[in-house]
Amino acid sequence: MKLTDFRNLGRASLGLLTLGLSLVAGGCGESHAKEALDARWVSAPEVRDLMVESLESGHRTTVARLQEVGVAAAVDDVLAVDGWQLHDLSSRALVEELYLRAEAAEAGQGRKLLASIYVDAESRFGALREDPRFAELRGWARELGSSADAGSMRFAPHAPNPGRLSPAVQNAVDQLAYVCADGNLSQVRDLAEKVFRKPGFSFDRAVAESSNARDAIARMVKAGAPPPEPARAMMELMEGLSSRSGALAADADFLRSVAKLKGELGLKSIDDPVLRGFIEYEDALPSRQNQLAQAALRKVPGKVEVPERAVNRVAQLLDDTPTAGRSSLSKALARSAQHYSDYVSVSFEAADFASTATDAVASGGGGGGGGGGSRPSYETSKPSRNYMARARSMGAETGRKVSRSFRRARFSARGARGVAAGGDVDFPSDVTPIAAAWIANEQDGRFGRLVVSAQGDGGAPRLVASRALFADSFFSALSVLSGAHRGQTAFQEGSVLVLMSMDPFAVVDEQGQSEIDRQFRALEARARTANPNNAAVVEALELEVLRIQMASAALPRRVVHHPALFGRELAWSVTRIDFSFNDVELLSQEGAMLNGGRAMPDKLRSIDLSGAATWQFFERDSRIHCVPEHGLLQVISAPTNGASENADSHFAVTVFGQEPDEETEELPRLESIERQLQGMLDWLAVNHHDYIRLGHFSESFSLLRWLHAEGVSPLILDMDGEAPMIGTPDRIVIGEGPMLPK
Repeated sequence: MKLTDFRNLGRASLGLLTLGLSLVAGGCGESHAKEALDARWVSAPEVRDLMVESLESGHRTTVARLQEVGVAAAVDDVLAVDGWQLHDLSSRALVEELYLRAEAAEAGQGRKLLASIYVDAESRFGALREDPRFAELRGWARELGSSADAGSMRFAPHAPNPGRLSPAVQNAVDQLAYVCADGNLSQVRDLAEKVFRKPGFSFDRAVAESSNARDAIARMVKAGAPPPEPARAMMELMEGLSSRSGALAADADFLRSVAKLKGELGLKSIDDPVLRGFIEYEDALPSRQNQLAQAALRKVPGKVEVPERAVNRVAQLLDDTPTAGRSSLSKALARSAQHYSDYVSVSFEAADFASTATDAVASGGGGGGGGGGSRPSYETSKPSRNYMARARSMGAETGRKVSRSFRRARFSARGARGVAAGGDVDFPSDVTPIAAAWIANEQDGRFGRLVVSAQGDGGAPRLVASRALFADSFFSALSVLSGAHRGQTAFQEGSVLVLMSMDPFAVVDEQGQSEIDRQFRALEARARTANPNNAAVVEALELEVLRIQMASAALPRRVVHHPALFGRELAWSVTRIDFSFNDVELLSQEGAMLNGGRAMPDKLRSIDLSGAATWQFFERDSRIHCVPEHGLLQVISAPTNGASENADSHFAVTVFGQEPDEETEELPRLESIERQLQGMLDWLAVNHHDYIRLGHFSESFSLLRWLHAEGVSPLILDMDGEAPMIGTPDRIVIGEGPMLPK
């Protein structure tokens, strides 16, 4: 390396000493921002709320019916004495209590009460006159005749312990409770008794022992499962409630179709051998070990854990226990979002949709934290004076900014400096999506599939599904499109979306950087007076260049992530990709751990990168292809650099030489190396966990943009809810990997 080369590297904080990757995105040739994608979340708490509403609606209806029969005072007395502890849910319990109190006041009055309730119900629902289940009640009503009037009845203040009611009376109570509750209670009872199959489970006991409706649902999970597993139980309850839920009724048929075909759709097990390899070896992967070590050092979660399907965990989720550390996570997200906004506003030309004024954001749709898809809110403003001063000192204000256009930014070494997304997507013209749902895998909720009900030309709707995807990647893509991000963090079709980048304008170690700058200035002064014909002097200068270069490489580099990646595994993956693409042996080793022992082919491991100064990935344009007869929903990347279409590999690479063009300030492209590296990217896309995870983001992003364009709001069906956020790296040390903030 010549001294002039080193000087250029030093002026850029030695940012080009490492090879940068940029997955760049634009899209569909549109220049205006669309409205946000509206995803509807359904997790265990939402299912609980559906059940609570059904139960409480039934209770309210029952109270109203009984009051109209003429026993309002007795109903009020029961509720006043026993309050929420016993009767706020069970219509059966309320009817039974009134029967017992009437019977205690005067023998025979209980049957009179039940006959009165029946007469009132029959006047509302004529079908009861023919229903065989009410035959005995009809007989009591005829027997009592006009005396079946509850308005003049007396009730004891407390009901004695009755032991067991006679079968006839118990049946009458059950049937009248069903009618009084207008079917709500019966539906929840029937569903619960069908779903919870643990021996000894009692719906009424769970209700009676609960302090409120929400507690009752959690108690049912504890008392009634397994079998089935709690997450599976909540899914079955949701499927049963969907036809009566205002939010889900429109998709009830779609959800029933999905439920019938879960095995065929690959939602019950992980059928991808590489993903199974990841599950088996994830903690043994060297890159993951560093990630876990960093997290342990900072005492934060280091990875997305397999969702805990234990009864107590689901019951806790249903109890809405607040997530610990929420406030500190919100502040960390706000800092990360501000840093991202600073970097983008300084590095790129202003976009017509991006504001440099304060951007208040209520983030949501695809966030972390355990359900509902919500993230802490954040807001961004203009870059700070210190940041702007640093950028000006490096020529950011006087030099040419990079265009936000995907077509241009993907070929600029001064642009993303990392990983970005949004390549053009060609939507299918012969298939129209009708409904869609992300459904978590039952074996391991860290994975799932996007299932779509699609209408072909002249044909009946068919279900098609994506391949098994990392949920973390899917939720990242969902967050980008959810409308949770404004200003510099927003995505617009046609513009580059930076997912991750090295930031040369932000210094992590101020003291260390100052010392490197001092040594560099001293070296420059020596070089100006050195005799270029003295071999010993030149060699000494070259050794000093190498020493300072190594010292600089040991300093942490600041990295930025789009807020949609905050708290996610994807943030670690894109950072490792950016700075470890040239560590071919490590990539080969980790790929072999997942794919059954097959190392990267020798021809890919021997590509000569000595002429490259930096590189960046960009997302290849793609098209969505539906194969209804096979149930496949594919994203197929377009050819780039002589490569063929590919349904697995979604990235190409731009490689740059070392000498910048004086007029454009851009580094020259090395297209011959780019063509060679495409084969390596194709191999990594199906063998290495970081590249697979990033590829899954690309597929999710394309599919969600298709749904968005067609006006289809996807359901997010994950009974465990999203995983809690994990620690997010904000720096990297060359040769060591990503690091968490101190």
